[in-house]
Amino acid sequence: MNTNPVDIKQFVRVSVVLLDVSGSMNINGDNTYTTTRLTDAKAAIQGLRDQISDANRKLGLWKKCLFKIVPFTESPDLDMFPMAPVDDGQITSRLQSLDADGGTAIWSSLEATLDQLAVWCSDHNPTHVDFILLTDGEENSSSASARSKFAHIEALLAGTKGTLKCACFVICPQPSSSLSRFTDAMRSVMPAGSDVLTVTDTTQLPSMCVTFGAQVTQRKEKTKQDLEIELVQRMLEAMKVGNSALRKDQVEMINRLSDNC
Repeated sequence: MNTNPVDIKQFVRVSVVLLDVSGSMNINGDNTYTTTRLTDAKAAIQGLRDQISDANRKLGLWKKCLFKIVPFTESPDLDMFPMAPVDDGQITSRLQSLDADGGTAIWSSLEATLDQLAVWCSDHNPTHVDFILLTDGEENSSSASARSKFAHIEALLAGTKGTLKCACFVICPQPSSSLSRFTDAMRSVMPAGSDVLTVTDTTQLPSMCVTFGAQVTQRKEKTKQDLEIELVQRMLEAMKVGNSALRKDQVEMINRLSDNC
């Protein structure tokens, strides 16, 4: 039986959305001409925030759920949305104020955002990180070298038993060779198991983002159950050897699980 203490940490979930707000995101998002790609992307982000907040309120899986949006055109705005609680009203108002205009520098914006996220993870040791890219994939101004940056974040999280889940939703009303090349390139740089999906109708985006958030919640719920089972096993082990007193690491585990329930 493994007697090393399980690192429960603070059960912090961080969600970062890199959002394309270039001029092409003003194009209609569906065949009804009632929405644009950007308005549907905003609805998707709000749906993800609601899913995370509601699930955590019901299940109590995380002590903190933090959220950050990075809008980008020719460059990312890394400071418009500070890392904040997922239900912070400032996120909603700032998100709704975004307009679509300018060029599209996906790769350089991705790299700058990952650099900032890596620093944050190194300083705060979150339990889990969601990373989502919402774009129409119409890159016209930069080149790619993001794989090592994703790997760096994975290594930082692995060092503290944290996890990373990534997704890229590419708005693709009409498939093209350029969009196909972009999705292939994104699959090559994102971590294994990432979701890279094309979206032919942007009204599908909210449900897709909610599904993404729910998958993370389900995995976390199972992880918590596994920790509770391990705690009971350790207590039984102590009783079998006639040690009625719990070790310090077992007491700490009980306290931290209690705090998180």
